[in-house]
Amino acid sequence: MDHETPANVQQAALHLRHLLLRDYRGRWIRYQRDRERHGEVHQRAVTDVLRRFVDLNRAELAYREVSLDSLPQRVSRALRGETLSRATLELFIDAFAFGEDDSRRLRRIHDGTDKIRVLPGPNALSPETAAALGPARHRTTSVHEHHCIGADGLPAWHRTQQVIEATEDGLDRYPYRCDTNALAIEVEVGGRLSGPLYPLGDGLFALDILLDEPLALGDETSLTYLTLFHYDEPPPAEMRRASIRIMRNVSMRVEFHPDKIPRRVWWAVWDGMHGDIIERDECALRASRYVFKRVESIEQAVVGFTWQW
Repeated sequence: MDHETPANVQQAALHLRHLLLRDYRGRWIRYQRDRERHGEVHQRAVTDVLRRFVDLNRAELAYREVSLDSLPQRVSRALRGETLSRATLELFIDAFAFGEDDSRRLRRIHDGTDKIRVLPGPNALSPETAAALGPARHRTTSVHEHHCIGADGLPAWHRTQQVIEATEDGLDRYPYRCDTNALAIEVEVGGRLSGPLYPLGDGLFALDILLDEPLALGDETSLTYLTLFHYDEPPPAEMRRASIRIMRNVSMRVEFHPDKIPRRVWWAVWDGMHGDIIERDECALRASRYVFKRVESIEQAVVGFTWQW
């Protein structure tokens, strides 16, 4: 891709190509006249879809000035991620009848707003709990959450791989926080437990992971820790990550046992720890058993997956 193309435009073009390959392939494959190449979007077939749509909608103001001769170049540059104007993006959305969720996501990526930032609403953490969390001494530069649901529909285990950077000299511990005490923690890489869980208030619990070595200001280290659950009663059908301070390069995966596959799954944003869902997008299961989501960053937000059995 052209290095001068803004990153958000590149990402929108990549996501557009992904949608055309995965979810909307059937709308252009009928126009392909030569041999199909696996894993590729056929440029001429996609152009034919746009051309037919423009021809049929010339009465609409938005398409009166669209030059049919320009469509092959528009498609080529869009699929290569070189140029994708908002007008061209909207043409793709209309011509391929993208769903509401896919359209909203494409626009957010193209606008450079595909990151989660939800200011705490009336159901956010209480001032007492925020005070108990204490001042931040680190920032998270990368985190991957892998959550596994067992055959009984209960959380079985959760592995977190995280990279943290010290924002103060002498950082010697990472503060682990959770919303249940029905669990056990095992640190696999980067540190050791300092003691048992203790109540923090507002339904939260805490413990510290002592780092292998103290970090100087600006130093980074990686942590991998495993959470094993032992619920007596089923918890809500969700996996969430709360962040008061900014966390970058956040990815989340929920994997379901083959004998316990949900009927529907959504990516969601909650109004604080105890509030309702304020935004959600339905997700398709990958390989029929897991969902995955990556966002650039989250800040002052509660995000994750929720599902129905």
